[in-house]
Amino acid sequence: MGRYKRFTDEQLAAANSINLVELMKRSGYPLKRIGSEYAWESPTGKVSIRGNSWYHQYDKEGGKPIGFLTRFHNMEFKEAVEFLLSEQGLRVENEETEMQKERKAFELPGRNPDLRRVYAYLLKVRFLDREIVDYFVGQGLIYEEDQFHNVVFVGLDQDGVQRHAHKRSTVTGSSFKGNVSGSDDRYCFRYTGTGNSVYVFEAPIDMLAYLSMHQENWQENSYVTLCSAASEALTQFLKDNPQIKTIYSCLDHDIAGIEGYYRIMEEAEKLGAYQVELLRPRYKDWDEELKAEYGIEPIPAQKHPGIVRLKELCFELVGDWIDDPYPKYPIAEMNDKYNQLKRLAESRKEEVLEKSYALSGAAFLFLKKQLEKLELPMNEWEMGKLLFSRYAPHHDHGKYRSRIVEIGEHLTELKRSYGLGDIKKKTKTQMLEVLDLSAKLAVDCLRLCRFIEQPPSKQMIGNKNQHKPNTEIRQTEEMEEAEETEGEICLH
Repeated sequence: MGRYKRFTDEQLAAANSINLVELMKRSGYPLKRIGSEYAWESPTGKVSIRGNSWYHQYDKEGGKPIGFLTRFHNMEFKEAVEFLLSEQGLRVENEETEMQKERKAFELPGRNPDLRRVYAYLLKVRFLDREIVDYFVGQGLIYEEDQFHNVVFVGLDQDGVQRHAHKRSTVTGSSFKGNVSGSDDRYCFRYTGTGNSVYVFEAPIDMLAYLSMHQENWQENSYVTLCSAASEALTQFLKDNPQIKTIYSCLDHDIAGIEGYYRIMEEAEKLGAYQVELLRPRYKDWDEELKAEYGIEPIPAQKHPGIVRLKELCFELVGDWIDDPYPKYPIAEMNDKYNQLKRLAESRKEEVLEKSYALSGAAFLFLKKQLEKLELPMNEWEMGKLLFSRYAPHHDHGKYRSRIVEIGEHLTELKRSYGLGDIKKKTKTQMLEVLDLSAKLAVDCLRLCRFIEQPPSKQMIGNKNQHKPNTEIRQTEEMEEAEETEGEICLH
């Protein structure tokens, strides 16, 4: 339940008392009556339903309505309870809203009369350029806290109102940093220029380090810090500044920063037609790169293990399956392979790897055939890039069963999108949807393969019959060095 008790015992009991059979019937579930029970064929196996109880026959697990929604609908606990109560006409007071109302109003920390410690820290420890620091100090956006002598970075909204403050310790060896209570995370430390480009950083120090190394005409552009790997501040900035056309992701070169880049691409696609470019430091972050210029040994960059492994698997898959014959009934074959996969428990690792890789291969052959029908042939390298471009590492955190469900959902979407008609007779949007879903299904299965690997090992998955090592593709220098996606393959 967390630190705050969101629901009373009475509310939880009411949520779990709802008749699950009736709820599923109203929602259109295909239920089959068997004696005093009902059966539902879920994507992961047969589920028995009786009254307000359910039981998964294969996994030997069961529960009440709240657990049903969290497992089979991927609902959060709070969302599931609220939904079940609303089905009974019961209203839940929003305690979070009340807590937000009671939250302490935002107030900047007190200012120290001078900035001696701040300047010493920023110039001598962080090696920032004095003119850059002077500018933001002059604008009142950097100052020294009176009580603890932290450096304070102030964030303004579009009207110039102080809405956010981020503190960073100036004490040698201290790692303290954090946002001031009451800060509005939509308005972190930032600068608005006159141009149509915005550069996005995780923290104020990173932004200032980048500016210290790239001072030419810096005031023409805009710069936003997130004070985390979230994208709320960027989203607000884009809404406030419709002139922005290009977003430069300058996040840290570590796992969180790499996933943050993918989040930015995803958010930008939702908000409008933005061009997203990647600017990545050679070391962990831009301050480490600045330190390296002064002879300080920098913290090295990190590779994202999911990206590294999925790139290998995508090219292995292409090499293993590209010469296989196209099945007579591809949709039926994929459906059959999925039915075999969904009945396997996580503990049966070798079988899961085999079935998941086989389904991925079937999806790839289907994709390859549709591309040929549209007269869009690709070589092995292009096919590998196409598959890899559909991998989003920030979504790759689900557990075993949720991954199985996701594979089933993408297969269902593919069957719906493909239908019975020839792909040539579909609209361009429909054709692209079929191709995209085919690639995503193949990649979903490869993601499951990587999840199952303990530890990750090429030998556990690749080369389905040990007949196609494909080392020429896997070992190219480009694949070893290019960690991030190079953008999606355009399908015209």
